[in-house]
Amino acid sequence: MFESTKTSKPKKTVDKLDDVIKLFESTKSINTCTVFSHSVSTNPTVTNNDENEILVNLGDRLAKAPWNPVVPTKAIDIFFCQIEEKSDVQELRDEYFQKGNRTLYDPKLKKLLSCQTEGPFDAFSDVFGVACWDLGGRRGAITKTKDTNKKLSRLLLGDAWFAMCYEELGCFEIFGALVDIYSSNKDARIPGNDLTGMQLEAFSQMVKRGYYPTSRQRSSCYLKLLSMLPPQLRANDKPDVKKNSSFSKLFPQLINQCLLYFRERRVVDVIQSTSASSGSSSTVTDIRNSAKLLFLDEDLLTSGNSYKTLHDILVYLVGIIDLSRNTRDAVGIPAAKDKISEFIPALYGKLVKNDDRSEPNRFLLYSQLASKGRDILIAFEAVDKDSNEDVTNLLSAMESDIEEFNNAYRTLYDVDLSGKDSQTSSEVSFVHTI
Repeated sequence: MFESTKTSKPKKTVDKLDDVIKLFESTKSINTCTVFSHSVSTNPTVTNNDENEILVNLGDRLAKAPWNPVVPTKAIDIFFCQIEEKSDVQELRDEYFQKGNRTLYDPKLKKLLSCQTEGPFDAFSDVFGVACWDLGGRRGAITKTKDTNKKLSRLLLGDAWFAMCYEELGCFEIFGALVDIYSSNKDARIPGNDLTGMQLEAFSQMVKRGYYPTSRQRSSCYLKLLSMLPPQLRANDKPDVKKNSSFSKLFPQLINQCLLYFRERRVVDVIQSTSASSGSSSTVTDIRNSAKLLFLDEDLLTSGNSYKTLHDILVYLVGIIDLSRNTRDAVGIPAAKDKISEFIPALYGKLVKNDDRSEPNRFLLYSQLASKGRDILIAFEAVDKDSNEDVTNLLSAMESDIEEFNNAYRTLYDVDLSGKDSQTSSEVSFVHTI
């Protein structure tokens, strides 16, 4: 997927971690340093310039990743029509989508409509559902590039992690409650004759017509890509799909190895009183091997309908969050709560149930887990995993992200991925694993 000067290895699909380990035994370096040491000859000195450069280079590589076309989600223009400029909802949208440049013909109105015009098209015209939004956003390492025109025009495995974390926040449960209120007319305060009313009608029609990604479809997507499910989806009948069990084992193992590397490096810093140091070469090799295995099956995301389903999940996620913002006042949430971290927890507590997800501080932890995990995965997927120097520089550049990811996970689930409880890397696991 990403350009590399190294000879690519044949694509293979792996299911069990034992099979993965056997498969990868032949790729381990025979020159791996097994004794913990701090030597410039075996571990390149890392500087701040190297850290910045590695992220900029990764951003450039991400921007060059081939665009993976996907059938546009119906009604996406209507879902996005009220997103306010310079809002955090817009920031979320712009991480994934960009305005298209197509010109459409509406046979009912008998005139050309440009994608560049502001506002939605007639929701009941024959143009209903034709999208003016394409994949193309700035997230992960690509945000380090100065050229704001550089976009990531495809979805990656880290985006599935991001979507699953927001699923656990209850966004789709809030959506179900809002549509039920609107459809049953139980609350006259839900608008029906303005843009928000049109959005609600569009969402309702998409659900009725079968375009909305159902809980079963979302479960299939998460299981196939991550072998994980949030609590809300576990109560449902689990789809019979081939799970990517290697992800749910290798991602926490990768985080564990990174944290071990940081710990080793800090010990070396104390002993040698130098800021230019690295962890052991053997730990870097383990990290490289885990990262290679994690992204071994390059066709995992694009095979079958997982890619389209994940695209639709993200479209609805952005649309649902903006719909929640536009209806918050009507269901009794103060208009002053205009940040995602404020109105989503408040709506969840009022419309779904009052548990820890209704607490703003918990929302921020979930959000951090989603974005940090996604950015870590995107970086390791894009980095040259055959280069000790690149991986070492990446570790230094992303140390705070990885530490914050572990802190958020430990606070939310009482699980320390650093394995300080006498766990080995292979014993550390996520609580969502199926």
